[in-house]
Amino acid sequence: MTTGTYTNPVLNADWSDPDVVRVGDDFYLTASSFGRAPGLPLLHSRDLISWTLVGHAVDHLEPAEEFAAPRHDCGVWAPSLRHHDDRFWIFWGDPDQGGAGDAVLRTAEADR
Repeated sequence: MTTGTYTNPVLNADWSDPDVVRVGDDFYLTASSFGRAPGLPLLHSRDLISWTLVGHAVDHLEPAEEFAAPRHDCGVWAPSLRHHDDRFWIFWGDPDQGGAGDAVLRTAEADR
């Protein structure tokens, strides 16, 4: 951990429903992106204070016709981030396109 002082908020934006995993000495975070694309941001930190956006898990939202105009009431909510065998797994429910139990999955190789 970095010693010293820092200013809150550590992440100066709306990072709703964040989920963080630790992979070795690194921390990764994802958060809800709702009706925005690219979506499911993936951030990286070594100290839980300084974060860098390293990518997104979703490049567009489906069905595209439902997201042709900005929407704030649906889309990608409350993701769950996991790491296993050098692969990141992000799960999120999609009640707008199915039932409350439906889940969507995106994976990505760890690039370290």
